[in-house]
Amino acid sequence: VKSALLAKDADLVCAFDISGTTRTETVTSVKAPIGVIAHPDHVLAKRNSVSISDCLEHPVIAPTQSWLNHSILKDLIENPNSPFQIAARVERIGMLRNLVLSKLGIAFLSPIGLRQDILDRKLAWIPLSNAARLQTTVSLLVPKGRILANYTRELVDHLNDGLDAQREVVS
Repeated sequence: VKSALLAKDADLVCAFDISGTTRTETVTSVKAPIGVIAHPDHVLAKRNSVSISDCLEHPVIAPTQSWLNHSILKDLIENPNSPFQIAARVERIGMLRNLVLSKLGIAFLSPIGLRQDILDRKLAWIPLSNAARLQTTVSLLVPKGRILANYTRELVDHLNDGLDAQREVVS
């Protein structure tokens, strides 16, 4: 992701769990806890929090290996002490969302990007219990020193407003 930014193939990057470098600048970021995404009818959706062991008996929609390799979810999903029932592996959050909506299983994600579905009660987000707390960071990065075009600056401002709205969900 950063390589596209540095190669000038992108003016802006919005990504999970990457940080700025000497050649990039983090415009803004938001931290969010990882929890369980479930259909509102799911038994786990009725709880205030869930442990990893609570999730073991439920099918899990998991990221593909290429997604996991760059994710804080890797240690959680691949932990031999927590043998999840993987129902499907997906490459995109949208597909993961759709499979959870169809009641195929639960997933581990932050609520970022799912705010409206959670507010509309299409999806439930349940935090992990204290013992299993994980956090992800969503960042907006730009090339350091590059003067952004006006339309790119407006997009950055719009995305920053969107991240501010996400902060309300995770607060």
